[in-house]
Amino acid sequence: MSTSRADAIAEAVKDELNAPDFFWDAGLLDWSISFTATRRPMVRRDLGDTDSGDLVVSVIARSEARERDFRRGHKHEHTIGIVVQKGGLNFDSNTEIDPYKLLAEEIGDYFENHSGEAFAGAYLVSQELTPLFDPERAVERRQFEAVINLNFRQERSEDE
Repeated sequence: MSTSRADAIAEAVKDELNAPDFFWDAGLLDWSISFTATRRPMVRRDLGDTDSGDLVVSVIARSEARERDFRRGHKHEHTIGIVVQKGGLNFDSNTEIDPYKLLAEEIGDYFENHSGEAFAGAYLVSQELTPLFDPERAVERRQFEAVINLNFRQERSEDE
């Protein structure tokens, strides 16, 4: 294996976000805002010129917890973060922020409808979107940031 298990899951999530047949599976015509997701090793905190306002969607392997199951092998819990960022926003106006909150909810809804499906051999068991967006980033950098954490479970036998 040339990549870690967590990175393989993150890559599968990124591919799912960018999949051309996504729209048919989810019953949608399109994401409310178009984007291309990128797998990254960490969150880009500084988007550069925040007035340029590019939308950035990043997929990040955030954490892994391991548990030994003496009868069956090992359980791995992976958290994959999908980070939606947009700079240069006026946070006094709901009309500028609401589309990005909606996009974060759409991404969460999409994966909610795919719970229990395999992504690189791991199964999506839960997700979390809290807070809906980061108010500190809004004040500091006039930047919208929402993180959807997807929690995957992967079981491996002793010989894997």
